[in-house]
Parts: sequence; C-alpha cells; structure tokens
Amino acid sequence: MSDKDEDYWLQYHSSLRNYRNKVRADLSAGTPGITIQASDVKIIFSTLYPAFNPTTQPDLMSETPFFQHHVFFCMNKRDDGRPSCADCGAMPAQKYAKQRIKQLNLSGPGKIRVNQAGCLDRCDQGPVLVIYPEGTWYTFVDNHDIDEIIDSHLVQGKVVDRLKLTTP
Repeated sequence: MSDKDEDYWLQYHSSLRNYRNKVRADLSAGTPGITIQASDVKIIFSTLYPAFNPTTQPDLMSETPFFQHHVFFCMNKRDDGRPSCADCGAMPAQKYAKQRIKQLNLSGPGKIRVNQAGCLDRCDQGPVLVIYPEGTWYTFVDNHDIDEIIDSHLVQGKVVDRLKLTTP
C-alpha cells in the first residue's frame, strides 16, 4: 500500500470515528430519531472527500456480518506457572463445541463459527470463551456448560448468567 493510499484510509477511518462519536454524543444528549447506517457514512465521507468512490472502495462497514455469532475459545498455554486456559480443558471444549454446532447444522456463513484463539488475557478466570458480536464472555467447566451456552445464548439468544464473566 502506498503512502497516499495509507493516508486516504487513515482519513476515512478518522472520519468514521468522528461521525460515530458525534452520533453517540447526540444520542446521549437525548436527540431523538438519530440512526446511522453504513450508507450514511459513505455519503458523508464522499462529501468530505470527493475522490472517495463508494462503488470502487472496499466495504469496510458491511451491514450484514459474515457470521451471526463468532465464538473464540482461549487456547493460551503459559510457561511461567500461572493459570492458563489450555491447562483447564479449553482444547477439548472447543472441539466439542465445534462438533456440536456442526451437528445442529448451525455452522457456516450467516450462522456460527467456532474458533481457537491465542491469549485473550483472562486466563485467571479460565477457561474462557467470548461470543461476538455481543462481546459476551463465559467460563465453563464441562460439556454440559458448553451445551448450555450453545442452547441458550447461540440458539435462543439468552445470556447464561451463571457462566457469564463480568467485563473489567
């Protein structure tokens, strides 16, 4: 990527951030009826930067996510003796979750993706997993906990309070 292209994308992201922050400020001030769509941002940005052509630029703000839910299991293994998710059964739990999602025919584009992740920096509360786009963190002990997270959160859209970790 050339310096010119990099500057362009930095301006683009900065404009998106500024607009998002203004909308958040307006919403918190109680301004009614404000909503933002990806198409609104493209229109505003193309007004600010006439060289911007939303039909030829990559769509960085897809209105439809590729996966409905993305589940990341921490697989971190610490060598210094501190607790780590790998030592608490994260690998078999992730494999079980992935297999169960496939059995339920819930895997694939537009559905659910179960992935391994490196350190998610919460091993002291582990094992842990996080579900996006919600950003809900869970701990688990066994496959019954994994089943409950799948059945309640991923299928029914209900948070499993007994397994949910609080955000710092």
